[in-house]
Amino acid sequence: MLQWIHTHATRKGFKWISYLPLDAGPLYPPWESVLMGMDEIVCMSDFGRNVLQAGIPSKRSHLIYHGVDTEIFQPLPDRGQIKAHPRFRDKFVIGCVARNQPRKNIPALVKAFAMLVENYEDMHLYLHMNPCDVGHDIVTLFRRYGLEGKADVCGPDFSLDRAIPDSHLNRIYNLFDIFALPSNAEGFGLPIIESLSAGIPVVATDYSACPELVRGRGELARVLTTITTGMNIVEHAVIDTDDLARCIEKLYLAPDLVQTYGRAGREFARKLTWDSLVPQWLEVIGLALGVDMDEPSTG
Repeated sequence: MLQWIHTHATRKGFKWISYLPLDAGPLYPPWESVLMGMDEIVCMSDFGRNVLQAGIPSKRSHLIYHGVDTEIFQPLPDRGQIKAHPRFRDKFVIGCVARNQPRKNIPALVKAFAMLVENYEDMHLYLHMNPCDVGHDIVTLFRRYGLEGKADVCGPDFSLDRAIPDSHLNRIYNLFDIFALPSNAEGFGLPIIESLSAGIPVVATDYSACPELVRGRGELARVLTTITTGMNIVEHAVIDTDDLARCIEKLYLAPDLVQTYGRAGREFARKLTWDSLVPQWLEVIGLALGVDMDEPSTG
């Protein structure tokens, strides 16, 4: 998406600071000319920065995590009321907020849940996504595993251009007991940090940016292998679905651990408010401009 910028006629007239969500590697060599044309590169994860540095060791880069509004995404006192609907009452709700696209690997979560609900009837799965987007036919997938009445997904009118308010999204996170995201790769994983900010522990794939966000605040499901994918021939993870189910089951059986992870996630999120990240951004902007952003302006 960025190839045209470094050759554009106006390129010399502005500074280019790029915020890159590198979700997999190794770095695709044809990207090098574009990346070298950026004045400063900011990576969203340590994983992404390592991919960049391995591919272009001579190019300076920075690490600044994505921010989260902890005043909006927070634990709510009325979670019991939020779960009052008969579908969720007295249920252990496993939730996911994601785009229904192949990289999010939603079928792995549905399959893992189908394995678990055979033994634990008080589990319920809720997917906040369009059921027929660009990924998988979620409704048919539910039927394949006989999950009618045990799993829910948003209606087909839900789409990227019909956003819900963040406060509503926070109530959805508070509906969950745990958040699960079995992605093949993540450049950061904004729903992960939003969930942690809401005090909801996370189960995610032990790959890409997920471990640095989730470790100590949730469980990481084992990766069986990686596959080379896409035009850019990067490596995506193949999650162990059995281990994904084990991670979910571990938290289901350990409510004290759920609480511990929830508190740890909330504390971690508090360090990633946008206000707390401003000094890091000012430093990068200063480097690009060749000025000390801490010095008072005399203009």
